[in-house]
Amino acid sequence: MQQPVFAESNASRLAANQLTLVSPSAPKPADGDARSQALILADTFYSQTMLTLTTGVFLSGFCLALGASHKIIGLLMAIPHLAQLLQLPGIYLVEKCRSKRGLTLWGTLGSRLCLLPLAGIGLFPQKGFAIAALALCYLFSASIGAVATCAWNAWVREVIPCRVLGGFFSRKLALAVMINLLLTLGGGAFLERGSHTLHWPVLNSYSLLYGMGLLIGLSGVLPLRHMTEAGGGGMETRPAEKTASFCWRTFLAPFQELNYRRMIRFLFLLHFAMNLAVPLFTVYMLSAVGASMGMVTLLILIGQFANFLMLKTWGRLIDRFSNKSVLMVCIPGLLLCIAAWGILPPLLHARFLWPVLMVFQMVFGVSQAGTMLAGNNLALKLSSADNAKDSATACIANSAMTISLATGLAPLLGGMLVDGFQCWRIYLALPGMSQVLGAFNFWSVLFGIACVVGLVSMGLLGRLEEPGHVPKRVILRALLNPRSDLEKS
Repeated sequence: MQQPVFAESNASRLAANQLTLVSPSAPKPADGDARSQALILADTFYSQTMLTLTTGVFLSGFCLALGASHKIIGLLMAIPHLAQLLQLPGIYLVEKCRSKRGLTLWGTLGSRLCLLPLAGIGLFPQKGFAIAALALCYLFSASIGAVATCAWNAWVREVIPCRVLGGFFSRKLALAVMINLLLTLGGGAFLERGSHTLHWPVLNSYSLLYGMGLLIGLSGVLPLRHMTEAGGGGMETRPAEKTASFCWRTFLAPFQELNYRRMIRFLFLLHFAMNLAVPLFTVYMLSAVGASMGMVTLLILIGQFANFLMLKTWGRLIDRFSNKSVLMVCIPGLLLCIAAWGILPPLLHARFLWPVLMVFQMVFGVSQAGTMLAGNNLALKLSSADNAKDSATACIANSAMTISLATGLAPLLGGMLVDGFQCWRIYLALPGMSQVLGAFNFWSVLFGIACVVGLVSMGLLGRLEEPGHVPKRVILRALLNPRSDLEKS
């Protein structure tokens, strides 16, 4: 159950983010439940394993092997996130049934069972039918999982005290990133060996990879059975009309606060900018740049390793200063790397391109770690019961659905634009010279649009109010001299 980038119950939620929904009636233990926290980390292992082997770089490669268009790939990237909008009726069910444990267990099991056909889809003789079946499996899984996500996030939030959110989720993310890193490396090697050494059909290799991931994901339901629930987890109900009234009232109430509206706008633009570029990176490198799956896997692993190394540092800085301070440092680095993806491949020879891209991937991993951790933590902090007028469940559900909407629409729009303008080119040449320095396709424009949207989100972030905000130079000084920062702590 974990997520992206992970507190989710299926592959769709695992790739999502760390937002957790606080039940309005849930008691908040002072020191948390150590056993439940350990079980959450165990769930992260199973969930992230399934996520890594069934989504991301392997989903993109699988779709390209099936002959899917960029539009279809963008749709598949969007489905898990758009399905999270079903968290709104999920709030109704949580308030109606009052059993977060039951909803989580059955929702998780159902959503993962919907993905089982993926292990055999690559063997279908008609590729068009296989692509349609692939999309339906993800749609049903994500829809069921969205309800489980709402219950799971409220459940998780009960055992994590606010004062340790940054540290706990940095450890959780670090575990998820390490699993992602190792399995991406192992899965990429498995695909390369299967196709080049053993001469297996590439779709057979993907089917085996998906089968292993799904079996591990189904095993991950077992640790959840041992987690406790405040109030005993019984199926107590409240009248349906009162529950519906509660949902709509609490859903709309947080928007009366100016700072909350600013945060929602910022989160939408930030995640739209990131997901206009990042989910399609693998497709871009494979189809437009002509990189091998091995090279793409290596680039992704470099970014993930840098991400892993920095999570603890960013978590400490977030707890010491503020989420806004960390975001003001990390977002520019993230946008610089996205711009480099679109500019460097047309200009540099392959001998120089790959080493330069590796350096940018390290910067990307460092920046992404701080951006995702601080962005998700910001939504938790500003949506908590102490900072919002009404129920924190609705506050954080609004944030989660805003992120899901942006994360779902961006790759869908990106895939449609790339398919619509795939013959479009810009040629760069110096004045008075006939030699062309580089030919830029629409991918470069797409990454440029993502950077512009990201810059606009930074403007909104500057207007956001959060206690503990410090100038960039303070964060950079603490980042470059961590020992001094620890002494001050």
